Amino acid sequence: MQRRSLLTAGGAVLAAPYILRSAEAASEPFDPKNADHISMAHRKMVYTADDSVTFTWLRAMRYIMIDGVLTPLWELHSGLMYRTVDRPDGGYDVHAISTIYYTDIASEKFIETFKNPFTGQTVTFPYAQPTAPKPAVRVTHFTKTGPAAEAVTATGVKVAARDNTLGPAWVIGYQLILRADSSMRLEPTEPGKRMSQVNDWLTYTARVSEVMDPNAKNVQSIQSFNDLNTVPLWFGMEDRAGNWIGRGFGKKVFRFDDMPKIWRELFTAKNPQIAKDPKAALGA
Repeated sequence: MQRRSLLTAGGAVLAAPYILRSAEAASEPFDPKNADHISMAHRKMVYTADDSVTFTWLRAMRYIMIDGVLTPLWELHSGLMYRTVDRPDGGYDVHAISTIYYTDIASEKFIETFKNPFTGQTVTFPYAQPTAPKPAVRVTHFTKTGPAAEAVTATGVKVAARDNTLGPAWVIGYQLILRADSSMRLEPTEPGKRMSQVNDWLTYTARVSEVMDPNAKNVQSIQSFNDLNTVPLWFGMEDRAGNWIGRGFGKKVFRFDDMPKIWRELFTAKNPQIAKDPKAALGA
């Protein structure tokens, strides 16, 4: 999970380009209807438009909803380190290392198992990368319209629907607010498999003057996060109806040492060489 924030874009959507009036005014106003502006803003706010190694953290609460009732389960701490590489076709690749750790809500201690409150069974978290000797560098290709569709490696299912559209965006005061939602639906193609649906809703906020400054390639931003998914099979709910809901917030930072203490200490304990030199780990 590469995750994969809580700011609402209240107020009027601008129908025309916003005219900057501050002393920081950029040479060109941001146009919410301009696809090139949306793509450029997404790269600067979410990743970076230069070759600098950058970091993003996310902290979220995981809930399960049964019959309309929300039950908090645990907290998740996601960390992403990355750099970007321009492509000849006008797009770019994001080279990233990401890990997620789960902690107990009350104690904030790292957990590897969890007792399902509905079945009484103890389940094990599917820690793929954190338990590996070295988290893999994942490369994702981006075009002007968003991330390119990736092949699904799971067997016995097919992609029935997928959407990674960027935008819309709003300018409210000095802030640029950009949505970057994604969804995917997998449907079974053989017996024993089950439909799964993932809906990730991400909202990023930054200063519009920084985004539109041609000399600013890597801008400060914050994010809000929500997701609404089907409950994964590993949680052991079988055919009981319910939904998986996440609610969180995060921020882009420019040094490993500025990542949150919980994630940073867990990552360093499991990946000391990467923590010591993230740039080398990313091949920069």
